[in-house]
Amino acid sequence: MTKFVVEGSSAFDIEREEGGQAVIITLDSGSTRNGMFVRLQSWDETKEHAALQPFLDKRLRVTVEVLDD
Repeated sequence: MTKFVVEGSSAFDIEREEGGQAVIITLDSGSTRNGMFVRLQSWDETKEHAALQPFLDKRLRVTVEVLDD
């Protein structure tokens, strides 16, 4: 099975755009070899970002797997 795992702290890579309506967490592997990264993005016109709040300022692990048929 092909798998990509990236870990990191969301406290370091939080961006806010569109006046705070967009919040973006970027996690990368720290490897220049493969250059892969993962972004978690939230769009909320109220700027509350309730779905993303549990992930802010936490250590995160994201796993992406290719599922064989």
